[in-house]
Amino acid sequence: MRLSTRTVIASASLIALSAGLTGCASSDSGDAERAMAPAPAEAAQPSGATTAASYNSSDPIEASTAVMRVNGMSCPKCANNITLKLKELPSVNEVLINMGIGEVIVAFGEGTHPSRDQLASAIDSAGFTLESITVR
Repeated sequence: MRLSTRTVIASASLIALSAGLTGCASSDSGDAERAMAPAPAEAAQPSGATTAASYNSSDPIEASTAVMRVNGMSCPKCANNITLKLKELPSVNEVLINMGIGEVIVAFGEGTHPSRDQLASAIDSAGFTLESITVR
């Protein structure tokens, strides 16, 4: 079956329109919506949720890897935003993200590793909700 150029363009336009309607937490329109939305109440957070403010550890992490559970990642742009924020931190060598299960693995290199506070702040500044940090 041979598709015409009009059919291909119409299909691509429909796909782009539907993607725009569903939105992404990382998109420009998503940022505007978050900026205009009222701040969620503390009770609205899921049980066991951890925010940047609730981590009190400013000591550098001594382990070589940190595994974080993060809510809100829904697309590759989300993952890229988190990666960019984490790579701004000292000694972050690699960031691996599994959007399906909300897992972010950070591998540290030589030098002073970031603290739990710094990791939590990076996730928060990327616009996502941190559930937990485990070090290995």
